[in-house]
Amino acid sequence: HCMYNTVLTRTQNVKSGWKSVLNVCKFASTLSLKHIVGIAFEVVKIGIDNFEFVSDFFIDYVNCLVSFAHTQLDVNISIEAIQHLQFCALQLTNKKVSHLSPVPRRSRSSSVYENLQLQTQTTQATQATQATQATQATQATQATQ
Repeated sequence: HCMYNTVLTRTQNVKSGWKSVLNVCKFASTLSLKHIVGIAFEVVKIGIDNFEFVSDFFIDYVNCLVSFAHTQLDVNISIEAIQHLQFCALQLTNKKVSHLSPVPRRSRSSSVYENLQLQTQTTQATQATQATQATQATQATQATQ
């Protein structure tokens, strides 16, 4: 709760601290403690409401959201994380992201590896979206029956 309260009340002052906050939240998303995952996701959601502060850490923010999209503890967190990823995609499309740090190119083999990692992450995000949509369709069908 301490980090949540600090980020909530001092959002404008976090500045370069967002990278650390996002890394902690990303780690928390992998835990098997639903309460901790929920609090960490609440911290991440503050970033959506204050996107101008986290846009400098866009890649870290997206990676954090992808991690929450993969959580199996709470389907609602997964769905909401995917919705926030859609918001991030819109911000990127609308050029609301101030800058993206280029990936340093060390060698041809490392750039191939990085491209493979990116393709894997994209595939995982697509699979998570499809699974969420299937879950929503199932829930909607069950609700109408």
